[in-house]
Amino acid sequence: MFLFQLSGVLNFKNNYIDEYDFWYSLPVTLPIVFFMIYISYLIQRKSSKEDPLKKDVDEEITNIFSDKL
Repeated sequence: MFLFQLSGVLNFKNNYIDEYDFWYSLPVTLPIVFFMIYISYLIQRKSSKEDPLKKDVDEEITNIFSDKL
């Protein structure tokens, strides 16, 4: 949403910001969104499943839902 608004502000051809269309911002925002999805995928792939912090968090979530507080 920020990128859409920023690209609308930087577009000086329109007299009013309300005239700026969403389709004009797609060439700018789509590559950034795809890059963020790719980075997220890489981070998720590199995280280990045997992380002790993840085990603790999963145990706490299980305790919260089972009322074992």
